[in-house]
Amino acid sequence: MVTADIVDNSQASYEEINYIGRPDAVHIYKNMKRSFSVSFKVVATNKDEIPLIWKKIDRLKGLANPAYKPFLNTTNKATGQSETDIFTRPTAPMISLTIGDVFKNTVGYFESVSVTIPQASNTWELEDGRQFPQICDVALN
Repeated sequence: MVTADIVDNSQASYEEINYIGRPDAVHIYKNMKRSFSVSFKVVATNKDEIPLIWKKIDRLKGLANPAYKPFLNTTNKATGQSETDIFTRPTAPMISLTIGDVFKNTVGYFESVSVTIPQASNTWELEDGRQFPQICDVALN
């Protein structure tokens, strides 16, 4: 269930240049930035859903962590083996976001993934291996 507004913000940047003898400034387009945010509530309706839901939340939180990818594709001439695992760099994990027909395979990355367990949610499962809350709020930016 979506718990807050879905916000899609596009912002352009311009450089202002003043010419001698011209009373108004000329604005030159530089770039644009687009940001998106959505919040939703996750609820486990039975104890069997709890491990699956928290596994998915953990994977979602991992999308804010960098992925380490090869930077240079080099081969050791003596052994003939690739040495790309030595030369790695952090990159943002790219995602394709789809929410209904509003966003279809929109490419981007998450700047933040926030999981909040409401203080009022006293619904924790007590069985071993399932000791997680049954309700949490997730916010994506």
